[in-house]
Amino acid sequence: MFKRRELVLLFCSLILLTMIPAIDGYPSGKHNSGTSGCGCHGGSSNSITPTHNFPAEYDSSVATYSINIGFSGGGVGSFGGYSLQISDGVLSNPDSNSQISGLSITHNSKSATSWTFDWSPPALGSGAVTVNIAVLNANGAGSGGDVWNTVSVSIPEFVDTDGDGYSDQNDAFPNDPNEWEDTDGDGVGDNSDAFPNDSSETQDTDG
Repeated sequence: MFKRRELVLLFCSLILLTMIPAIDGYPSGKHNSGTSGCGCHGGSSNSITPTHNFPAEYDSSVATYSINIGFSGGGVGSFGGYSLQISDGVLSNPDSNSQISGLSITHNSKSATSWTFDWSPPALGSGAVTVNIAVLNANGAGSGGDVWNTVSVSIPEFVDTDGDGYSDQNDAFPNDPNEWEDTDGDGVGDNSDAFPNDSSETQDTDG
């Protein structure tokens, strides 16, 4: 009888041990969770917003971008975590609270709430790059009360076909180095339009 009771207690103890990771989450990080987020800490919350300084457009001629990841809001505690995936380029130079695995980077401890690393963009002609970021603010008392959220960012490639300093994406005349804006939408660039704010007029022949 006593032997059977001991076996039952041992079995229950083993079950509890297997539950610890699910309760404590991933204090040393979790790669490739930028999309799925931190499900072991409950559902996502709009009370926290991921922050980043990825460029609005990336220039393939730039060797390295210094990236900062953090969050606004939260307010539930002094602990944090993140997981980021990027579709192209090279991740490098993680801070002491981060670790890299291929195109994924995550925290390696729960002590920080902001993180830095470098990103080298892909070669010319690679097209848009997608970044998925998940951030977590934790209270350090298990998973209850923690908050997390995700964001997905598409970074187009900076391409300037006509060399006027304006990317094709933001150039109304991507093949004309003398024009890049058409405020009134009449098809004539502002630099050649005598009436750039009047779509019914483009020339002033009598001065």
